Amino acid sequence: MKSGNKLIKALWLLPVLLALPAYFASAALTGQQVYDQYCASCHKLGTYDSSGTPDLLGKGSAVSGKYTAGVSGHKGVTLTSSDITVVSAFLNNPVTTAPLAIQTASLPNGSVGTSYSQILTASGGRTPYTWARSAGTLPTGLTLSSSGVISGTLSATGTFTFTARVTDAAAASTTKSLTITVTSGTAALSITTSSLPDGTVGAAYSQTLAATGGSTPYTWSSSGTLPPGITVSTGGALAGTPTAAGTYSFTARAVDSKSVTATRSLSLTIAAPPATPMSTSDKNLFLTNCVVCHTPSGLEYRTASQIQSAIRGNVGGMGTAQLTALSSSSLEGIARTLVPGTPQVVSCATCHSSSTPSPTPTTGQGIYDSNCSGCHKLSSYDTSGSAPDLYRSTRIDSYYTAGTTGHQGFTMTATDISNLKTFLNNPTAAPAPAPTPTPTTGQAKYDSSCASCHRMGTYDTSGTAPNLYQTTKVDSYYTAGVSGHKSITLSSTEIANLKSFFGATTTPAPAPTPTTGQAVYDANCAGCHRLGTYDTSGSAPNLSGDGSRMTEEYTAGISGHKGITLSATEINNLKTFLNSN
Repeated sequence: MKSGNKLIKALWLLPVLLALPAYFASAALTGQQVYDQYCASCHKLGTYDSSGTPDLLGKGSAVSGKYTAGVSGHKGVTLTSSDITVVSAFLNNPVTTAPLAIQTASLPNGSVGTSYSQILTASGGRTPYTWARSAGTLPTGLTLSSSGVISGTLSATGTFTFTARVTDAAAASTTKSLTITVTSGTAALSITTSSLPDGTVGAAYSQTLAATGGSTPYTWSSSGTLPPGITVSTGGALAGTPTAAGTYSFTARAVDSKSVTATRSLSLTIAAPPATPMSTSDKNLFLTNCVVCHTPSGLEYRTASQIQSAIRGNVGGMGTAQLTALSSSSLEGIARTLVPGTPQVVSCATCHSSSTPSPTPTTGQGIYDSNCSGCHKLSSYDTSGSAPDLYRSTRIDSYYTAGTTGHQGFTMTATDISNLKTFLNNPTAAPAPAPTPTPTTGQAKYDSSCASCHRMGTYDTSGTAPNLYQTTKVDSYYTAGVSGHKSITLSSTEIANLKSFFGATTTPAPAPTPTTGQAVYDANCAGCHRLGTYDTSGSAPNLSGDGSRMTEEYTAGISGHKGITLSATEINNLKTFLNSN
């Protein structure tokens, strides 16, 4: 058996010899065709075929010695009397047939969504032929096989012109330009929804997108920005409960059953919720728990769930025992104080004798301390955060636009943004930040000064240093106003309160550890990471669908990623929550 084109010829002839003997018994072949089909895989023939051996040129008379009509002869081949006559003549005078030419003059048109199949034909040259597209474009959904079959399902309208090339067994080739026009067959698919009614923060929203034409059913999706809390279903339902005010632009996309696509640009405006009257108890909740660090300016429309998430994530140091212990009704009350409009907003004059309110921090340092330091670090100025270092960061403009709610729900003025960028580029030029007010209760002092190392009865079981429950050693470690153990300075009141807290006959119950997947994410992950559409504000990797990674980061009861210790239940719940968002 020969290599190269001889092998190709032999492989091509095999199915012919096995499957089509009756056809050749009845079809009149030319001498060239008989030679190509039965002799060319082994022999050569003058200049007509120079690749085999021996050469059959001038050997026409030998054919009758090898074959008898209708009887299996040389190599098991059976020839008709006509085959013997014409191949004998061809061996003596191997003149080729007409030049290679494509006989297909034109192709029928089609319509979107229908099946299409046409066979290109050629004549002359030496068979077999090999087909290919050498230029132009076939209609979307169609292919051209090497045997010359154009087939597939049409999926786009238009006029498509391409060049078909046919190559024969002697490597001769020729081309022809052909055109196929594809029509829609039905009315063009289009989205008929041209506008959407406004929604309101906190109020359920539901509208159904509509389309016409094409082939039903339609499958819907969207790109761009939808209001937080709103999604588009595959059935075209635009629904959910919006959580942030603003005007959001997005593109609706409909695909019909034949894969035809239509799009339309839409916008949806979400209005702020109406003001809810603030009670005296609401105001007192804000004054008791928030006014030390915050004024309502910049916190407008924060919801109870957002406040709770910030507490659980210890954003800006909010994870204190006092704030963790707040009930959901208390958080709702605080949220009511953050709705703009008299008498909802609590002014600084509520607490201060001066009628002139203290200004919201606008220096770069003040903005970093109030909005960024809870998660991030900043070169040598702030080394305690776990989120990325913001030193010389160039991403501020991508997170904030003046007057618009940005990263982590913060709203800044143009001056704020400019000052923050200046401070991030040169934080060492700023004076040291003012210290946070020192807690004075025994429990608060333990949380801030002792809990990182020690344990405390059932209140805190996570430390490795000695258990301080009912310890009598406080006076040996601290003297009022003097730097003591671990360079901590306590007042006489703080020492007394700390001793009282250690000596309590029953230790206070610790804040309940979150066990649901969402609660574990809010408390431990949301400060840095993102999670699908549930949480889009973090800069660390998106954890959507990455539940399996938790078994790599955590082992039940052992300190894992970022020093966090989770139970087996919490790990499983967190994996489930990440995979479902």
